[in-house]
Amino acid sequence: RYLWKKTPTIANITLQNPDDLRIFEATTPYDECEFVVSDIKRRVMLGASYSDFAVIAADISRYGGILDVSAKEAGVPLFISKSRDVSSFEAIKLIYTALACVTGGFRREDVISYAKCGLSSITREECDALEIYAEKWQISGRRFTDEVAWNMNPDGYSTFRTKEADEELVRLDAVRRALISPLLDLKAELDGAATVAEFAGCLYSFIKSVSLYDRISDRARELYALGESELAEESERIYKTICDSLDTLVEVSGDMKSDAEGLISQLKIVFSAASVLKIPSYSDSVTAASAKTARLTEKKHIYLLGVNKGEFPESVSNESYFTERDKAELSELGLPFEPDLMIKESKALYSFTRAFLFATETVTILYSVKTADYTPERKSEVIDRISAITGGAITPKRISEIPQSELTFTTTQALLSLGRFNQEEYPAVKKSLYDANLADEVRLAEIKVENDEMALGENITKLIYKDDIELSQSKIDSFNTCPLAYFCRYDLGLSENEQAEFDARNIGSFIHAILENFFAMQKDNKKSLGDLSPDEKEEMITASAKSYLERVMPEDKGEDVRTSLLVRRLVRASAPIIDGLCEEFADSDYLPRYFEMRIGGNGALSPELLTITDNDGKRTLIKGSIDRVDTYKHGEDVYVRVVDYKTGHKSFKPTDLEKGKNLQMFLYLSAVIDTKKDTLLSDLGVGENGRLIPAGVIYVKSDLGDIKIGHSSPAEEDVAVRKDQKRQGMLLDDT
Repeated sequence: RYLWKKTPTIANITLQNPDDLRIFEATTPYDECEFVVSDIKRRVMLGASYSDFAVIAADISRYGGILDVSAKEAGVPLFISKSRDVSSFEAIKLIYTALACVTGGFRREDVISYAKCGLSSITREECDALEIYAEKWQISGRRFTDEVAWNMNPDGYSTFRTKEADEELVRLDAVRRALISPLLDLKAELDGAATVAEFAGCLYSFIKSVSLYDRISDRARELYALGESELAEESERIYKTICDSLDTLVEVSGDMKSDAEGLISQLKIVFSAASVLKIPSYSDSVTAASAKTARLTEKKHIYLLGVNKGEFPESVSNESYFTERDKAELSELGLPFEPDLMIKESKALYSFTRAFLFATETVTILYSVKTADYTPERKSEVIDRISAITGGAITPKRISEIPQSELTFTTTQALLSLGRFNQEEYPAVKKSLYDANLADEVRLAEIKVENDEMALGENITKLIYKDDIELSQSKIDSFNTCPLAYFCRYDLGLSENEQAEFDARNIGSFIHAILENFFAMQKDNKKSLGDLSPDEKEEMITASAKSYLERVMPEDKGEDVRTSLLVRRLVRASAPIIDGLCEEFADSDYLPRYFEMRIGGNGALSPELLTITDNDGKRTLIKGSIDRVDTYKHGEDVYVRVVDYKTGHKSFKPTDLEKGKNLQMFLYLSAVIDTKKDTLLSDLGVGENGRLIPAGVIYVKSDLGDIKIGHSSPAEEDVAVRKDQKRQGMLLDDT
């Protein structure tokens, strides 16, 4: 009566007992659910029935996997009242996404959604690999459906392709063909259909071709094996629902002319009218429901979950182009507008009030100060209103301040929360668990879990690291930063889903390739670096860029406008670096000898030069690549300096070496100086009695700006193409 008045007034409300109306503050939704389940258990032990209780939230699905798990652990029978929309089932998603693929030209997002629905012909691991590859190379449309085998490097823009990458390409292409084949058959059949009945027949043929019934049955058996009998029963009913929906569609509008888009619209109408109802497993059970859709008779005890600001009652916003004042003025001018925002607000308050009024005896209100992912949130203003109306007689109590003994009513709860009991409570709880023949479980719960206990055993690590360990500087840095991150990335092979593009990681490789090609050409040029004209340098840089792109770009890219634009951008961006190096070498006796000199593998330097052997004879090989090696010949001796290109800020302190940091370039210089390979010494110009002498470590900052290959908006590409055409005189206007 007083709850929604504009100004809360103190009412003379007398509670017959403290349980009539309570408010509790929880830390997270997990704590909310644990408290509710424990409180229900307490009341049942005092004589109540489970059917006396209902738990209501603004959207009960937000508590899925929380409330039901808490109830199961406490042995509380719970029925979550909801009718599942059939569109949420994997089988329906398979149909929708399949039709989206064939009518939408096999867009990447449609194909990946189809692959992910769980009932397609490929495994989850194959689906993940396909998604990563398609996202990396932005594959869409005909590249999914044509007969051309995929040849883009799974590692992105890289001049090196491993044997594993080639094998992965073969697997991915096979996965692609297995996934797309039934979709192409569906497309061919749909192209020949004209009526709704014919389209429905094509769809049924597709359902049979992908063995949808068998896959649904297999999924149901898996769910039964996992103890999820309710989900299994729902899954079994969905195939009949699909067939009945198609029969209904044909019966109502079978002779109607249509196209594929029309079929999709009609399917959505028919499927939206169908639902798979969940049936209570027990007659005596707690009911959980959403406030808007709750179908309840009166319950003795109601628990309102998630009474947080903007959640319950939910906040509403004006989604109309017109403000409420605009609508009022337009209504006065004869253009009637419903006060939409006011109606939404009223409905939100009504949902909360309705949930409140289901109770005949007690209401318990709960809110959290953090979400399930620990994002801060605030209590709803209804909490303060209740406190104001009751003159401060009802205020929130913190669940965290309630003794654990008052929240524990089963042995399972006692075991799971053993560490929460205080020193006074613990001995009695422990004795009770011992009396219940759970001594072993208690001893296990009391064991302090340390990292040493969780570490992989020696036998396991020998299986993982059975050969010599090869490390690069990036791997060493990763391990020093976080050993777990190293294990996940390099041992488990986990990685982020990324597009193939020119970013900060690829710019360095591009620089090296341009410089290597440029100075290789210069060896055959009779002119010195200082005598090269700007046009000659640009011509050599362009040739170097094209040579690099031919190695890293897919074969089907060709010499299109976009590629030409990209080459020019790369040439313009790298020209200042080439100019700087030409000026440097024009005034220096040093000459660039190697670019991307590799250590290990088939590289110029042996990995044994940077090898650590432990007491068991196991070796750790340090591998890597030196961006540039410069030499200066003095008599029979050769001075060597190693150069590292940095696309960002680089700071170096001599004290870093004492901490084991920034050692990379000094190790590389040591590897060059210590080499004993005759062919390399001869190539460096070392005389018979000469020496290799360390001359320095140089860091060169090179900024190529924001150059990317792999994705750009159509508008950006159109502007770039038009500017290029204008320069060539193809456009005469100044648009």
